Amino acid sequence: MHSFELVKKLKQRKAGINEIMASFDVESLYASVPVGEAIDIAVNKIWSQNKKKKLMKLTKNELYILFNLASRTVQFRFYHLTYRQDGGVSMGSPLAPILANLFMKKLENEHILIPGNDRIIKTWIRYVDDIFVILNGGENDALVLLDTINQLHKQIKFTLEIEKDGVLAFLDVLIMKQNDIYETTVYRKKQILTCT
Repeated sequence: MHSFELVKKLKQRKAGINEIMASFDVESLYASVPVGEAIDIAVNKIWSQNKKKKLMKLTKNELYILFNLASRTVQFRFYHLTYRQDGGVSMGSPLAPILANLFMKKLENEHILIPGNDRIIKTWIRYVDDIFVILNGGENDALVLLDTINQLHKQIKFTLEIEKDGVLAFLDVLIMKQNDIYETTVYRKKQILTCT
């Protein structure tokens, strides 16, 4: 979801009295994505689609081989040395955002956005590794959720930022809770100028 969709959703929503805004961020998502699991998700998704539409003549095993070649044999140079990435997905790879997104979507659907959690999580909007959340409760509830989601996968760790005085910056949007509505404006990070 991009900023325009976020703003549109917030404009359609009333702010509850006992709600708090927060944002979660996955630490180093691309480097943390478990490549094997992400490839399994991708191959199974493609394979289930192909069984219905019969668009591809590859076998499931050939798909695994191609995904592994494209994502596990990535080499890069740093200064005059060549390295092979052994964990995560390469940021420059066209497959990286797809594999990261598929992995995150599965994590959300199977562990976070499940029946019962909707009592606490009122809104969950994710853009790659940045997540905007409206929670029923307060700061302690946000901290409990942080602890819970940090236990979902050993490689994926989240950080948390909680609204201050009804204001939270998320991506390039500044969100302000005013009475029972959410106001938004453009947010630009302050730049630090250094002289040398």
